[in-house]
Amino acid sequence: MTGIARYKGVPLTELRIEAVRWSEEAIAHIRSRASRKNPGEQSVEPEWATEAALDHRRLVRLGGGENKATRSLVVLGWSPSCERVLKVWIWTDEPSSDLWEGASAAFTKPSTENRYWKEIQ
Repeated sequence: MTGIARYKGVPLTELRIEAVRWSEEAIAHIRSRASRKNPGEQSVEPEWATEAALDHRRLVRLGGGENKATRSLVVLGWSPSCERVLKVWIWTDEPSSDLWEGASAAFTKPSTENRYWKEIQ
């Protein structure tokens, strides 16, 4: 039986993602990605991640994690400022709200970027 994907009880298609707020800790986290990850990784600016999360063509999926009640969403979206597709993790305690919290962000792998372009057509 295939069910409708839901985030904290709300179908993904009904979620409103109109604003993303980044804590100082989350900003430091995404800006330090290059120093924490594999060689060649790039750090992400919060403005780029917000643009990607608010992309009107964005792809929204449930994030991983064992506790499905508190896990994040993963958003693939285009950032015009850096001219790339980004993968952005966001969450909220109030899924009926339009304001989300930024958790992390990264540049996509080529295969993920290709999937984004294929799915938005």
